[in-house]
Amino acid sequence: MIETVVCIGNNAVSNNLILLDRRKSKNGNGFIFGTPGSGKSMSAKQEMFAVLLSTDDDVIVIDPEGEYYPMAEMLGGEVIRIAPGSGVHINPFDINLNIPNEDDPITMKADLISAICETIVGERYGLTPGQRSLIDRCVKKVYEPYLASLDRKTDT
Repeated sequence: MIETVVCIGNNAVSNNLILLDRRKSKNGNGFIFGTPGSGKSMSAKQEMFAVLLSTDDDVIVIDPEGEYYPMAEMLGGEVIRIAPGSGVHINPFDINLNIPNEDDPITMKADLISAICETIVGERYGLTPGQRSLIDRCVKKVYEPYLASLDRKTDT
């Protein structure tokens, strides 16, 4: 396996570089924050080029302004337009039960649904612990019949 280690910043105390191989982290997602003109786009494109040219990894970019479209086209990537009327939809309840690490996929799905609900109600209000618990229980209830049907299929 080819390692792609990237610099993701500097330690505020020691000023040492902080290096990361996203493949080895629990969550390989990344965000780049900075002031206008500070090189955010350049940094993102540099990391994407490094990954795409040295590994077989996929890079997924959420790009509402279309800034990365030329790069995707140049590298033979695919641009998927997700918008009302586009015919492309995302199902947040779709689940992959074959997650290679030891995390419980149902718990991870409950966390995702909680995050979506929290986004809907806004940071100002957030979700109470009781509401989070309710979402957790409901998500588990939603998947019970599906998991039971899988158990029946493997028994035969």
